[in-house]
Amino acid sequence: MIMSRTLTLVRHGESESNAAKRAAEKGKPFPQESQLMGVHTSERRLSDRGMEQAKQAGEWVRGFLAEQKGITVRGYVSPYVRAAETAGLMRLSIDWRIDPRLSERNWGDVDQMTQAERMRLFRRELDLRRQFALFWAPPGAGSESLMDVFLRLRDLDTTLEKRCSGMNVVLVCHGETMYAERFLREYWLPRDLRAAMESKDKRFDIHNCRIIQYSRFDAEGKEFPYYVRLRFIDPRDPMDPKRNADWMPIVRPVFSDDQLLEYASLHPRFLQAS
Repeated sequence: MIMSRTLTLVRHGESESNAAKRAAEKGKPFPQESQLMGVHTSERRLSDRGMEQAKQAGEWVRGFLAEQKGITVRGYVSPYVRAAETAGLMRLSIDWRIDPRLSERNWGDVDQMTQAERMRLFRRELDLRRQFALFWAPPGAGSESLMDVFLRLRDLDTTLEKRCSGMNVVLVCHGETMYAERFLREYWLPRDLRAAMESKDKRFDIHNCRIIQYSRFDAEGKEFPYYVRLRFIDPRDPMDPKRNADWMPIVRPVFSDDQLLEYASLHPRFLQAS
């Protein structure tokens, strides 16, 4: 099986949840925040700003697809309303398939809380999110780690290989889903995921409507059966070098015995042999 020609990941536009969180962090919580948190996270809409971001993302993706003459496009979207609304506003004029494997990480008890309640009850646990990266799960029953999301996406990857070979595929999903996608596509170690989540480099952050694109074609146009390059696009200003990263090769590491031992040696040993 051969992967799609390109895989384009798009994070949904700013949701009302994102806007409420940002306002609360600035000390000006929305009066309706409690009512918003009473709605299940999967049913929350985009903000006005998020709708505009979705249109900007659609403009960039349409421009790219217009250059891919004669290539079938297939779209998959998370069942969360904010992702579906983003996909619709992108106006790609394609048939979208809703796939629950693209859902946001389940945030357990935290999902229905205001920002103030989260900080009061779970500040310490939430502070560990980036440090423990792949293995951290939010407090509460049913919550997911990014390892859980990775396993969902690996299953989706099998579907894409079977059904989308030779196509251009667009996935509209969520920020942490995209981190798990990078972990899957780029053969990361857990430390690579942690570094990405902690990075302050604006070229690679996964803000609302960030676009990450993978390709099976290298810089010389040679075709491979797997993705060999990726790039990052900020549709608000695709030419800004501070917010975009042009095509980069994907390096899939393999390790010798000594390199594995060197990797282990980077971590402290707490129990010394007597």
